[in-house]
Amino acid sequence: MSGNTASMRHCLLLGLLQALILASLPALGETRLALVISNAGYPVEIGKLESPHKDAAVIAAALEAVGFEKRNIAVLKDADQPMMRLKIADFIERIEKAGPDAVAFLYYSGHGASDRTERGENYLIPVGAKITMAKQLPILGVGLSEITTALERVPAKARFVIVDACRNVALTKGFKDAAKGLVPERKLDGMIVAFATRPGETAEDNNIYASALASILPTPGLRAEEVFKETQLKVADLTKGTQIPWTEDGLLTRFKFKEAAREVAQPPVPALPQPQASEAAREWSRVDKTSIAELETFVRRHAASSQAAYARARLDEIRKKQLAAPPASADTPTQKQNVCTTVVGQWTLTSIMPYDMVIRSDGTGGFNTGISFKWTCSGQSFAYTDSWGLTVTMTLSADGTRMTGADTLGGTMTAVRRSPQL
Repeated sequence: MSGNTASMRHCLLLGLLQALILASLPALGETRLALVISNAGYPVEIGKLESPHKDAAVIAAALEAVGFEKRNIAVLKDADQPMMRLKIADFIERIEKAGPDAVAFLYYSGHGASDRTERGENYLIPVGAKITMAKQLPILGVGLSEITTALERVPAKARFVIVDACRNVALTKGFKDAAKGLVPERKLDGMIVAFATRPGETAEDNNIYASALASILPTPGLRAEEVFKETQLKVADLTKGTQIPWTEDGLLTRFKFKEAAREVAQPPVPALPQPQASEAAREWSRVDKTSIAELETFVRRHAASSQAAYARARLDEIRKKQLAAPPASADTPTQKQNVCTTVVGQWTLTSIMPYDMVIRSDGTGGFNTGISFKWTCSGQSFAYTDSWGLTVTMTLSADGTRMTGADTLGGTMTAVRRSPQL
């Protein structure tokens, strides 16, 4: 192959790769900003929650996977009312500074409630709020309509408000004058307001809605309204219809969280004459590289060929392994491999939902949701900490095909091997 032709091919491949990458990135000039709030540490009279911090972690990772830079994703945990109001005000200010091409995404996981006034209002419940009756919600809660109205007034390309609330725990049971579930929100121009369940209904304290949304967000080519429709269908399927998400869609643009990679036509490359393979090269391609007999025969027939050197090296390698191998034991048919080498490969991890997981030999790994992690091992124990600080510890089964364990938030995990070691 001539130098000019090789250089031309290299440039074409680089150009094709660059075009595919650029096609899937957010539009130039578009700033994506997110505020992710998770409230879980409520007092007994309201009801402590288990899933909000896990919800926040998977949503933040999914947002990062679709072009929200990590520095533009603000995460707020267990916030009281003053802190919630301050961070929401700061979020709105950042959107205004970003300009009309900004994309705003606010996600809330925690308690929510509605009052029984004639109009009906929804409220997010701060941690530490000592609410005993619904009449206190306007004073001690954070009004959802306050948030959506403020967002509507700020010029932006697209706005998203996701309320993963109304948990079926102690909160509404202690409110004699509270309505069950949340009430419908009015449709707002340029905004999607999504709820984890329908108006007037409650949901279990689980990670199902957040996990479903996080798994669908990175799907290339889906418009925003399709993302929330697919999330609704997935949650309804997983809960067998007991929880059906609700969306008020007022979006006025065909927005996609992740563009589909456009097919780029590749210019034809002139065909190059292929050199004829020598007899030794043709025979080498058919040799079983694990057979001592075939390798020795090849060396005798083609001793002067370049492939003979590879054959001799392969013979030496096989013989050394045979000498080094310990004698087989009648009591133990196979030796247990160290977990550090056995876990490397592709797995399916299941907590609330299944995720594709890859574990690499360099001590890193990741999921199909975009979350990455670093892992360690000791004996039959495997542990990883992901990019959002969640740690999972698991134990490998004797046959190396299954792992079981739990995360630091108390969720149980099971992983099943999908492919051999990498």
